[in-house]
Amino acid sequence: MPRFRTLRASLLMILLIALVLTACGKSEDKPKATQVPPAAVTFISVTPQIYLAGYFGAVSQGYFDEENLQASAVYTDSTLDRADSDVLAQVVAGDGQFGMVSADRILQAREEGQPVVAIASVYQRDPTAVIALKNKGITRPEDLVGKKLLIWTYETMFRLFASAVGLDMNQITFVTPPDGDIASGTTMWITNQVDAMVANGTDTAVQLSAIGIDYDIIYFNEYGVANYPNVLFTTEAMLRENPAVVQRFVNAFVRGMQYAVRNPEEMAAWFMENYGETLLPQQQGSQAQVMQAIIPLIAPPDSQPGMMNAETWQLIYDEMVKADLLEPMDVSRAYTTTYVDAHYK
Repeated sequence: MPRFRTLRASLLMILLIALVLTACGKSEDKPKATQVPPAAVTFISVTPQIYLAGYFGAVSQGYFDEENLQASAVYTDSTLDRADSDVLAQVVAGDGQFGMVSADRILQAREEGQPVVAIASVYQRDPTAVIALKNKGITRPEDLVGKKLLIWTYETMFRLFASAVGLDMNQITFVTPPDGDIASGTTMWITNQVDAMVANGTDTAVQLSAIGIDYDIIYFNEYGVANYPNVLFTTEAMLRENPAVVQRFVNAFVRGMQYAVRNPEEMAAWFMENYGETLLPQQQGSQAQVMQAIIPLIAPPDSQPGMMNAETWQLIYDEMVKADLLEPMDVSRAYTTTYVDAHYK
């Protein structure tokens, strides 16, 4: 009997130790949010679009909470020709700590003396394109000569494209929507008031296919034009004074993108539930397909969500200088990969 009691006591001790070790393991697996001070941060963007999946994913899955961040979003609701400028101005003024614009706008802003720095990418390949109705016969860059081209927010990208392919801008008639929004521009395009338009090719192609419109598309990246069309950015002061908060925001944002890539249908459903009323009618039924289509832009085979590289930034800079869109500067100060690299480490 004593031997049995000793054995039972030993088994109970082993079980107790196992429970303690399991509890310790679970404690280590928990987010470290309680170990860092809370911080309130604001993210500023133009309008809610599904390419903001990094932010939406972080919100929907509680990743900001796990980083002990009280995150909120502000949308400028600006006209398209003012949108990026307003986002930049608000972040620089301190109305928010983080924003999203294109890499070319970051470079232009720095040339203007605005101390902004890109810290992560969303799309790692630019989907900007010229899109024309099939009956227009516009399939090559040279087909644009003598045509009317609808353009509003992508002027810089088109100028880079024209420079790359040797198009004379003076041989094209540029048209902007009278009230500067997507709805009026799309109406002009469909009703043949213009011959083609410059737009986000991936998003637009999905929507046009969904409603049965035949089109031709010329992607700028197929002609060597590079850009990060949507980068997460902050200010030099934020990087200097609150690097830990920046790291925590990047951690949550990148995890949000990873979630969206793994769960595109769930992400699209969440987006429609929370922001569906902000979309145009022709966008309402295609967000799941759009989410699927942008996955290769967010997570290309040779990279991971959020990443940027020096070669692409140098190419964007070189293209802009060649096209007389930028004065010489130190391009390496316009971005940092420190925070995304630290996240993956």
